[in-house]
Amino acid sequence: LSSQTQTQQECHKFSLHSQITSKVNMSWNGYIDTILQDSSGSCDAAALISLEGQSWTTNDHASHLSMSSEEMVTIAKGMSSNDMSSSFASGITVGGVTYQILRADGGAVFGKRRGNGAITLEKTNSGIIIGHTIEGKDQGGTNVAVNKMAIYIKSLGM
Repeated sequence: LSSQTQTQQECHKFSLHSQITSKVNMSWNGYIDTILQDSSGSCDAAALISLEGQSWTTNDHASHLSMSSEEMVTIAKGMSSNDMSSSFASGITVGGVTYQILRADGGAVFGKRRGNGAITLEKTNSGIIIGHTIEGKDQGGTNVAVNKMAIYIKSLGM
C-alpha cells in the first residue's frame, strides 16, 4: 500500500474510534443500570473509569459509586500494572473505604471489608469496571455482572 493509502486508513480508524468513543461517553451512566440488573440484586453501586483515572460515569446516577480523584488515579495505576497484588498490597480504597484484596488475577481484583460489603474491579482495553456488593449478598453476582460488562466494553474495542 502507498503511504497515502496507509495514512487514509489510519485517519479512518482514528475517526471511527472517536465516533464510537463519543457515542459511548454520552451514555456511560446507562451501563450502571445494566451492571446492577445483571448482578441479580448483589450489586448496589457501580462506576466506570478510564485507565488514566478519569470517571466515565457521573454522580447524576443514583447508583454511581463515588470515588475521589486520588482513588481513581490510584486504582488506574494499580490495574495498569503487571502485578496488581503488589500494587494493592495494603488494600484498595473505593469511596473512602479500604477493602482487603481477596484475589487479583487476569485483569480482575476482588476485595472485601467486613461490614462494608465487597468490591469487584475488572480492566478493559481502556477502562475499569467497578461494582460494589451489598454486605451480606453474594459477591459472585457482582463478579458476573462486572465481567459481562467488561467483555462488552472490550467488544467495542475499548
